[in-house]
Amino acid sequence: MGDESVLGGQTEAMKAVVYAGYGETPTLAEVAEPLCEADGVVIAVRATGVCRSDWHAWNGHDPVPLPHTPGHELAGVIAEVGADVTRWQVGDRVTVPFVCGCGVCEYCVAGDAQVCPDQTQPGFTGPGPSPSGSRSARRT
Repeated sequence: MGDESVLGGQTEAMKAVVYAGYGETPTLAEVAEPLCEADGVVIAVRATGVCRSDWHAWNGHDPVPLPHTPGHELAGVIAEVGADVTRWQVGDRVTVPFVCGCGVCEYCVAGDAQVCPDQTQPGFTGPGPSPSGSRSARRT
């Protein structure tokens, strides 16, 4: 894999597998470090996977924002917490579900995050996790 930069002018960088277009060969590239929002956390990813769902995104069957970092199966350790986060601490070990609900709508409150109208999906609505030791931002 070649090295490319997809920083867009930002200076804090980490390495990630990225593809620039559907069906194009993925490359190892520098990408911007995730920012920790007030209601979110940043996860130091320790393990991640890529599966058939990611293959569909890479082929354009499930459109994703390009350039794109694939992957949606991850586990890691919380590296940073936002100011409004109260249930998680730096150092907590976590995994991330494929569907991340907003946590406040009627569906999420009822335990049905999979039908949340404001859900996010790592690796589909935004970048997936990056290689081991990198970071991924998630809303709590």
